[in-house]
Amino acid sequence: MLKRFQFAIDNKTFAGFIFILIILTSIEWFTVRTTNELIDNTKLVNHTHTVITKLELVFSFLKDAESGQRGYMLTNDSIYMDRYKTDNADVVNEIEDIKKLMADNPEYEQRIMLLDSLVKVRYHRMELTLQFHDIKGQKAVSEMIMTKEENRIMDQIRKVIDALKDDQKELLALNTARTDESAKRTISVILITGSVSFLIVLFALYFINNDNIKRKKAEEELNRFFTLSLDMMCIVGADGFFKRINPAFEDVLGYTREELFAKPYHEFLHPDDKEKTTTEVSRMIDEGTKLTIENRCIRKDGAVRWLAWKAVPVGNMRYASARDITEQKLAAEKIKMMNQELELRVQKRTAELKRSNEELQQFAYVASHDLQEPLRMVASYMQLLERKYKGQLDEKADMYIGFAVDGASRMKALINDLLNFSRVDSKAQELMPTDFNVIIEEVKQNLKEAIKESNAEVIVEAILPTVNAEKTQMIQLFQNFISNAIKFRGDIPPVIIVSAEEQATHWIFKIKDNGIGIEKEYFDRIFVIFQRLNDRTEYPGTGIGLAICKKIVERHGGQIWLESQPGNGTTFFFSIKK
Repeated sequence: MLKRFQFAIDNKTFAGFIFILIILTSIEWFTVRTTNELIDNTKLVNHTHTVITKLELVFSFLKDAESGQRGYMLTNDSIYMDRYKTDNADVVNEIEDIKKLMADNPEYEQRIMLLDSLVKVRYHRMELTLQFHDIKGQKAVSEMIMTKEENRIMDQIRKVIDALKDDQKELLALNTARTDESAKRTISVILITGSVSFLIVLFALYFINNDNIKRKKAEEELNRFFTLSLDMMCIVGADGFFKRINPAFEDVLGYTREELFAKPYHEFLHPDDKEKTTTEVSRMIDEGTKLTIENRCIRKDGAVRWLAWKAVPVGNMRYASARDITEQKLAAEKIKMMNQELELRVQKRTAELKRSNEELQQFAYVASHDLQEPLRMVASYMQLLERKYKGQLDEKADMYIGFAVDGASRMKALINDLLNFSRVDSKAQELMPTDFNVIIEEVKQNLKEAIKESNAEVIVEAILPTVNAEKTQMIQLFQNFISNAIKFRGDIPPVIIVSAEEQATHWIFKIKDNGIGIEKEYFDRIFVIFQRLNDRTEYPGTGIGLAICKKIVERHGGQIWLESQPGNGTTFFFSIKK
């Protein structure tokens, strides 16, 4: 036992020594590296400073040369000419130095050559000006000292130098930051090297001496967690028997530990879930993947419990945990049954509503149809009274007869519209491919007199599509829209524009007019049966036309809406399924 302990200690000591040696070697390597980086970055910083300084000198000497040229031509003083020549030579020398400094960087070669050529062009023009001065005299060249061309060349030189300086300043900032970082890192490494070595030794001794204590404590914590966990936790061997279980297994399944260890795990599964579970476990072992599965287990008292498992293979062992989800399963099953019951109720209620709607539509049709004959008789006799006795009775009698005739006429119109409303569904025909260009032409023919009397213009933008629809109802739909546009017009002749736009699943049709418009608060109201926004003496009608339009569109699987402003016309939109 002692030899075994000694062997373990020696191994740890050797490992600690190797670890310390690696750390010290790494620190030494890092110190040398950071020192070299510091030296290299310092050189780069100095190099960049030099380039920036010489770029500034080039422009400064060039400006001095200009000043010398200008002074000489204005004063004929040779001192200015000497200054001009000296600055000229300095500019050439500085550019040559810049070329040498940047020789290792091909990226800047083209811009430096451009700078050199621009400077030579500038000096060439200054030389020409000086020659002209020597020939023509001071007065002749006083206006040629600095022209727009000279200014343009100097601007180009300034831009090239500024661009080069900006690049060098960015590089300078980068190299300076790197230099500062390298310096800080080098100082830190030098200060830390000794103390790290000492701390490594202390920590190595500390960890070696406390390794057994920590391991023991970790095992105790693991055992405590394993024992107190509310989830079922286990380790299963390759033979399928439990190697370790926690008390939750006993609580959930009702068996003792001895009984659980006595049989393989699949013996506790519900017969209907054994094959599925063993197949999934085999797949987990073959693929080396995690397993998530739900199955049923049989308690000792015969009760069934639903368990949600998570397992993973490690070597020849299978580590697994399970949670009892029986209550959740029962709740889900109850919700499923309630949903099925609710669905049956909804289906039954839907059928009842459908039957009720069909009966209501039939009643409306029959009632409206049966009212036609007595109403026709009332209207006929009232009209006979009006023709025979009008003017022979007093004014009140004539007025009463007029009210009765008008009421009968309006009642007849209401009944006819109600019949049309009920026929949208009750007399509906099969949807067939319908050319909407033909529809518009038939509507225009039907409304020919109204269009002529109002000087209306019906415009169709582009060619309208052919869509599955009921032709008669489409004629009724467009006829309602166009006749409304003619009826609710302003002082100018009506202009009605019809167009269509293709969408993914629908065609969107648009009918735009220049009529009196509608307040936004009435947008929904106008599609309700018998709803009117205007006095019937000003605009005749029953207020059912747009309700019929809405019903026709919805019967074709679409929607209807509008955009409008009072005085600025109205645009109706409706969609039809492709």
